[in-house]
Formats: sequence, structure tokens, C-alpha cells
Amino acid sequence: MADEAALACLLSADAELSQEQSKPPFLVLSHVEASVAEGRIFGPAVVSVDKLQKVADLLFSNGMRQHFVEGREINWFQDARSLRRAAIQRWNKACFGSRSLIEQVQAVRVRAAANVRRTDRDPRDLWQIDRNSSHWVNVVRSVSTKKDRLDPEWTDYKTRVRALATRIDALLLEGLREGRILCSEDLQHGSRFLPPSIASLRSRNVAGSFCFSSDLPEKWFAGPDAEKEKLRLASEWMHRVIDELTKQGKIATARQVIAAAVDKFEVSKDGAKIEWSSVRKKREFSRGSGNFPNESKVKDSVVFDIK
Repeated sequence: MADEAALACLLSADAELSQEQSKPPFLVLSHVEASVAEGRIFGPAVVSVDKLQKVADLLFSNGMRQHFVEGREINWFQDARSLRRAAIQRWNKACFGSRSLIEQVQAVRVRAAANVRRTDRDPRDLWQIDRNSSHWVNVVRSVSTKKDRLDPEWTDYKTRVRALATRIDALLLEGLREGRILCSEDLQHGSRFLPPSIASLRSRNVAGSFCFSSDLPEKWFAGPDAEKEKLRLASEWMHRVIDELTKQGKIATARQVIAAAVDKFEVSKDGAKIEWSSVRKKREFSRGSGNFPNESKVKDSVVFDIK
């Protein structure tokens, strides 16, 4: 099927990306690259002195890292590898509805042959002989060996997949520096909190555990910057609304987006209006006024349900 139709099926959970592909699925990869764009998904930053002290006092009570704080369960990941898996799961859930789209694009490989040739002829021969012959099969594309190089398109795809993995690792380190990922150094007789300034300098193989700041009680982060954080999240969501509805050839009015933002993120109506105006300006996007008769508008519920 066409690339656009295939992407729509993947995002709607009607299909999964086959590992074997005759051509690189660049459109799917581009969608994943755009979604894995920042590390704020791990939670609010914990860098101010008062917040760091609160984490040290309440999350590490009596020298032990806590698994339940004020009725909330804290999920600790025992090493960097577990943390990375959890981060990828979080992107998958937030951006792709819990589907493992990141792993799917990383697992893609060149499709080699439809069947096994029954002769000792070169299996990379691309000639298509009689399909009914018992000695020949159609070979979809060349199989790469140590002496051969991948097609330029596949080389580009593999390079971008490696860059995506590097980007994920960089976002994890950035999350440590910003206190969105909290680090516990596990000692023989307890644990101690490693502040971001220290944790970010340590190797990811440090003998410790990690958790996301989003697991902590929200009231720990209440303060003058709480409203700014909510507005930032609302702004990021507005960008996703534009992307999703544009793919569908649909639009939402300013009233719909602002009303949904107020309910979803508990921000003020005036604040939502300012953010929506800013988003439209950044994207050079003038929709939302309702003056687009050639495109179908959506229901309020459709806008609200966009993650």
C-alpha cells in the first residue's frame, strides 16, 4: 500500500510494520524521529534547591529510597538498560498509543528472497525466470554481504536509525541533567540521592536505580512555575493537534483547541489563547478561524482525544 496509507494503519493499530521491507519505510521513520524530539515527557525538571531538598528528604527517607510516597507508587529501574527500555515505552505510549513503533523501525531489515533457490547459482541473482520452474524463484532484492554495500537508500535508513538511538541516549542524559530522571546510588546499607549535577557526570553504568519525576506527587512541584509547565505541555499538545488533523485533511477551530486545552491541562482560558496564537505563529499556521470551507471540521471530542 502507499506509504501514507501504511502510516495511517500503523498509527491506528490496524497493522504492524513488517521487519522485512523491499524499500526503507522513510515516512514511518520520519514520524518517529519527529515524535522523539524532547525529554520533557519524563516529567517536570527538579533543579531548584527547595525541590531537590524535598526529594532528598521525602523520596529517600532514612537513607532508603521509597517505593510509595503519599499514595503514589514510584517505579524504580535497576540499571541504565532498564531505564532506556522504560523511556522508549513512554514515548510509544504517549506518541503512538502504546504501540512499539520505535522498536519496529529499528528492527526493519532488507528483504532478501521469496524462497530458497534449489540450485547452487548465485542467490543474489536478480534475473526473474519462469516462476513455475522448480529451480528458480523471484529474488526481491540483493542480499548484502561483507563485500557488498547496501543500496544508498538503505545506507541512509540505517544511518538515521543509529542516529535515533543516539538521540534517545542523549535525551536520557539530558533528563538526568535536568532532574527529570532521578538517580539513586544504591549502597551496601541503603541508598542516597544523587542530585542532577552529580548524576549527569556519572557513567550510565553507575550502580544505582532511576525513576521519572512524573511519578512523584504533583504538589511537590506546585509553585510559581507550575502554570508555566502546564502551558508548555498545552503548547506541545497543540502542535500535535495540528500535525494529526493535517494528515487527515481536517481542521479545528480556535474555540475547539482552546476549550480542549483548558480541560486537558487545567490552564486558564487566556493562557490557552496566548499559547494557541504563539503556536500558529511558529508554525506559520493560520487555521483555527473557521474560514476554511473546503476542508472538513472535526467534533470537539476528536480534538480533545488527541494525545
